[in-house]
Amino acid sequence: VRTGTGSCGIDAIMLAGTEWDLDKLHFPVEFPAYSFFHAGRTDLKDGSVILSPSSEPADIIFYGPKLPFPTGNYECEIVFSSDSPEGTLLGTVYSRYPSTKCPIIPIISGKECKLRMEHANDMRLAVDVYYNRSGTLRIRKIIFSKINESKVTNKK
Repeated sequence: VRTGTGSCGIDAIMLAGTEWDLDKLHFPVEFPAYSFFHAGRTDLKDGSVILSPSSEPADIIFYGPKLPFPTGNYECEIVFSSDSPEGTLLGTVYSRYPSTKCPIIPIISGKECKLRMEHANDMRLAVDVYYNRSGTLRIRKIIFSKINESKVTNKK
């Protein structure tokens, strides 16, 4: 880091710390959108993240939580809204980590977005949202629920 002059616009800075004990997790686990790594802007009134085609690239620009989760099967719900016409493809969600198996699921305006995943070990778990810039996407929260299925299938 070097000193210099200039300005920097910062949306918000959050410093958080707590113990994350796998044995004490209670499901479902709910995360406000602002607690994930993200581009876009944060609505501090409700904790949502707003991705806009006028200012964000088409890329993976929302991901997390990158925390260890117990081995098992999960359903991850991306709770979102959009002012785009119903049926608009806004992006996709999946996991880049090899320890988590899941298909790529579309994020479609006016529809639920639920991803089922097999998590093979107690390592970190994360979901990745690819935003395609086809409309404004407001991500409100992400909910992880434990499911009791031997093989995970994604139902549309």
